[in-house]
Amino acid sequence: MDKIRLNKEIICQTSIALVAEAGIENLTMRKLATRLDIKAASLYNHVRSKSQLFDLIQGYLYGKMANLKQTKEWKSHLTELACCTRQGLLQNPSLLTLFATRPVITAASLAQAEQTIGVLIEAGFQHSKALMIFHNVNVFVLGHVLAEVGRPPGAEQDDQDPTLENINVDDYPRLKKASQYKNNTNADKGFNFGLRCMLAGLEIILLGEV
Repeated sequence: MDKIRLNKEIICQTSIALVAEAGIENLTMRKLATRLDIKAASLYNHVRSKSQLFDLIQGYLYGKMANLKQTKEWKSHLTELACCTRQGLLQNPSLLTLFATRPVITAASLAQAEQTIGVLIEAGFQHSKALMIFHNVNVFVLGHVLAEVGRPPGAEQDDQDPTLENINVDDYPRLKKASQYKNNTNADKGFNFGLRCMLAGLEIILLGEV
């Protein structure tokens, strides 16, 4: 791959492919340069450090998420924000830990924060609470997606299921009965229910009841 063709989009796409193959912990500048068929020193002409590489990846993926409608109704806005963010993260599960452990400080993410905070302030929330709400919605989404598709570091797919050989579920009758309802294992329904609970609580706060 010659220098003329190499750009930040190709660097991001190649990095994402490497992470999907071997995990985020195995992404190094040297391995990336090898995959790009260039010398490591040449890569630093485009990306100064691994931290900047992470910035590029986050910005690239955040920019791929669906644009939100310009609605001013705060509950509709937060619902769309949460759903779009979830779908974007589900498309790249190997990069979940990057988003979960590292703030996304890119032009796209800051523009989204500005839009969401504006919607919340117009609805009557204080500036400080508006930022906290934006942050908490993203934390909720990340946590839910990690529970959906995450796995312990180094574990194979089959290692995710807990071993129950030494546990008698009959000792927990209420839990056993509650677990029989399929809604409890449906990720979409669980996500939507949790989101509705959050919005209902925020509405109480907005009305000044707590």
